[in-house]
Amino acid sequence: MAGVADSPAAFFVKVHRGSKHRDDVSQSPESAQAMPSTASRIIVPGIDVVREGRTEPFLDSRPTRSSAPVQWAGIALENYKVPAVFIPRHEHPEHFLHVVLSGAVKYEVRTRGQNLRFISRPGTIFLLPRGTVDEVDWKGPTQRLALAMHPRLLTTALEETHTNLTLS
Repeated sequence: MAGVADSPAAFFVKVHRGSKHRDDVSQSPESAQAMPSTASRIIVPGIDVVREGRTEPFLDSRPTRSSAPVQWAGIALENYKVPAVFIPRHEHPEHFLHVVLSGAVKYEVRTRGQNLRFISRPGTIFLLPRGTVDEVDWKGPTQRLALAMHPRLLTTALEETHTNLTLS
């Protein structure tokens, strides 16, 4: 498994597995960034990326399902069924998990000056830390789950785990 110090390009290689709009979200692009809805609860309204300084949806097509209406604390989950698609250069403002559900297609990832070529299969996973900059060219149709996770969700979970271990 990739370590924390690995580059995003190494992360793609090591984690790779396998042999524009959202319904019910009425926020402006500027307000679509993860923001506190209360002092202790962070809402990630959907899977957003930053392109040329603007926050916008990860894909131009609508997700077939989205957690946006329920506003889970610290996490957003969306399901996409899309044709071949080029996803232009963007930055992930949240930790990002991407799982291919169907579609055995070629795709190319460009990140940190490297071009990485793969073939997706059901079960192919991307796990990207916040701040990863990339672009992806999918050569055929796929169905995918995308998950964005606010960093505080992980740090809080780790702190709670550590606290529970020291109290035991």
